[in-house]
Amino acid sequence: MKLNYKRTIFVGFAFFLICSFWQAYDNTIPLILTNKFGMSQAWSGVIMALDNVLALFMLPLFGAISDKHHSKWGRRTPFIVVGTLIAAVMLIALSFVDNAQLKHLSDVSAIDDPAALEQIYDRQADETLLTPGGDKFVLSQKFTQEEFCQIRSQVEQNGSTVTNPDYTNYVVPARQACAWDATAKSPVTLVFFIVLLLIVLVSMAVFRSPAVALMPDVTLKPLRSKANAVINLMGSAGGILVLALGMEHSRQATAAQNAVTEMTNQLLRKNADTLKMGTIATAKEAERSIVDIETLQHTNQQLISTLDEVMNIQKEGAEKRKAAEAELGRIEGELKQKLLELRG
Repeated sequence: MKLNYKRTIFVGFAFFLICSFWQAYDNTIPLILTNKFGMSQAWSGVIMALDNVLALFMLPLFGAISDKHHSKWGRRTPFIVVGTLIAAVMLIALSFVDNAQLKHLSDVSAIDDPAALEQIYDRQADETLLTPGGDKFVLSQKFTQEEFCQIRSQVEQNGSTVTNPDYTNYVVPARQACAWDATAKSPVTLVFFIVLLLIVLVSMAVFRSPAVALMPDVTLKPLRSKANAVINLMGSAGGILVLALGMEHSRQATAAQNAVTEMTNQLLRKNADTLKMGTIATAKEAERSIVDIETLQHTNQQLISTLDEVMNIQKEGAEKRKAAEAELGRIEGELKQKLLELRG
């Protein structure tokens, strides 16, 4: 008598899906409720507890129904397939609602964006907010707008990158307050999100009990301990997989955020350098006279040189005229002498 591992693994996929779903549900839904819709931790906890409340009634109900169900696909399979398909479709629908809510927060949702932080400060500067620890504060009494816009989600400390406590204690509550204001103006999105969430929880309840009961149905009693170990292992693998994907997504988001921050800093530095050079050039041009001193010096030197050349030409001309007059006098004397000799 041997355990059919292939069939047991197929049965274990139901546990894989269940653990994957709850890991994703517990990690994602609270963040959406608080960060996207601005709900308090208390109300978020109430909604997160709905699955436990529903489980008290739904799991025994669908377990009993599946016990009495008979079809050509078996007693449990229809519940597992239908519940999984509905849950998958509703989860996709939840993502669309999440994106719709994000559009309402497009001007304040960017992380470490000075423009988004400025919008948050302008809207919440005089409001009384709560830190995650429950302490009340007024944003304008804690920071000026310039100081608030300089807060970043991560800071360097002792050579490592850590979460900035000012960001957690002040920026996050202020952004959540903006999210709640947007939700209050358009509550339809939140209502639609809660309705879809209830459908997801009901659909998960539809196949949880049948999935748990499926293994005993297809496994002989002496082999159920081994089968249970395989199934639990697959369930743990599902939870670990979702957790690993979440960590990788966070790492990529952090890397992208750091890249954007670095690019922003580079642009600011380049703009500052360009502004400096432009300001200096403008100041130099403003201080220039209509005619540069260099031009005046060059013109003066050329004029002096021209006068010197004119004086030299005049001097040379005078000397040549003097020499010519002397030569004319000599020629005239020779001519007179010849004429006298002819007469004699």
